[in-house]
Amino acid sequence: IDLMIGYCRDEEFIFSTYFRRFYRCNSESSVIKKLETFLGPEELNVHNYANIIPTIIAEYKQKYPELVGKWTDFHIAIKNDLIWTLPALHFANTASKFNSNTFLYRFDVSSFLFGGAQHCIDLPYMFGTCDIFSTFIPNDKIANETLTEIVMTSLTTFAKHGKPSIPDKYYGNNNNSISNDSVWANVSRSSLPAMIFDIDRKRYCRIQQLENQLKTPTAWNVVGSLENAYWTKNHVSQIEKR
Repeated sequence: IDLMIGYCRDEEFIFSTYFRRFYRCNSESSVIKKLETFLGPEELNVHNYANIIPTIIAEYKQKYPELVGKWTDFHIAIKNDLIWTLPALHFANTASKFNSNTFLYRFDVSSFLFGGAQHCIDLPYMFGTCDIFSTFIPNDKIANETLTEIVMTSLTTFAKHGKPSIPDKYYGNNNNSISNDSVWANVSRSSLPAMIFDIDRKRYCRIQQLENQLKTPTAWNVVGSLENAYWTKNHVSQIEKR
């Protein structure tokens, strides 16, 4: 099965805005307590979670030094990775082991209301409904229409041919978009190239190698173990039903 997998850069922002009190942290120790609840028996029940958390904290201090001391934002950044970013990347990486036609994208368009590329902000561009959701997305009609055409073409060409592509008129056009259609490469076991979609009249999309697993290897491995446990459990369940 050919797969096109995507996520928004700041998925968790919409939830951390509406339910701020559940994310609020005033110290590093309070971040640790939040992660103990999240990764511990109360929720995900990660093996050896108490010993893993300090390492995760250290990794994210290296990844986001500007958030050290801003503990609520630091906590949100970790949750955003654990819940959204790393599972999407893991899924793409795992799928690529069985299928060469696996493609990855990330939405970086920032919401007016939530200050980041929040959960579901990609949908208006996928379905051509930017006018309906104008209070959430950037107030740039031309840029919104352009990105909508790029995204919808990517989806439809993938559905038709098993490979996404960008409309020809955006290639090499004064640095608008990307230079050629060969750069949106397949995800592989050792490479995570993603098409980054954004509202930028100079460059609506670009290829970026996503290296989250190298910056936060412990968090990457935790998500990987949860993913493996999930698929193993569900695969066994399906066999038992048969």
